[in-house]
Amino acid sequence: MKVSFFFLTGSNFCRGTFDGWLCWADTEAGVTVHQPCPAFISGFDPTRTAYKICNKNATWFKHPISGAVWSNYTTCINHEDYNVSIQLYIHF
Repeated sequence: MKVSFFFLTGSNFCRGTFDGWLCWADTEAGVTVHQPCPAFISGFDPTRTAYKICNKNATWFKHPISGAVWSNYTTCINHEDYNVSIQLYIHF
C-alpha cells in the first residue's frame, strides 16, 4: 500500500503524528481522517478503517477517560468474528 503525505501551511491544522501503529498526516481542523487498519495486528481486519479526529481548534481528539491523544482502532475489529472466536475458545 502506498501512502502519500502532504504538508499543510498555516496554523489551522493538526500536525502529523505517529501513534505507535500508523502515521497520520497533517490534517485540516474539523476533519476526521481514515486509514486502512494495520494488517500486522492480530484480530484486525485490514479491509476496515481506523480513524483520527482533528478537532475544530486544531488539536487531535483526546480519549475522554485517559485524556491521551487517541486514534480509534475499535472499528478495526470484526466483532461478529471476534464473538464467534470467543465462543469457540470457551466451548473447546
